[in-house]
Amino acid sequence: MLDSGRTIANIFTITNKTNQTLNVQITIENTSRPALALVGIDYILGISNQTIAPNTTKSVSVTAQFLPLLKIGGRYTGNIVLKDVVNNLEYRVPVEVVILLI
Repeated sequence: MLDSGRTIANIFTITNKTNQTLNVQITIENTSRPALALVGIDYILGISNQTIAPNTTKSVSVTAQFLPLLKIGGRYTGNIVLKDVVNNLEYRVPVEVVILLI
């Protein structure tokens, strides 16, 4: 059960194996949504940028952030996109949310 505003802790971890602080830009991109849906997974889930100290690992959480009136039952898919701008690296983590209307 996922309510609006609820934080889902420890979705994944990021490890900084360098000797400098790492600033990671994190966004969510849509790949698919139900045919009648007005919004994608980027509207359903929220995630913030992360700063990771040298030689440490940090857990990343997401927050459910949708208005119940705008959601349509079905499967929403996308990617959590992590960008290290300084080192020109980009990673994608697949994410899926299934909404069942009861």
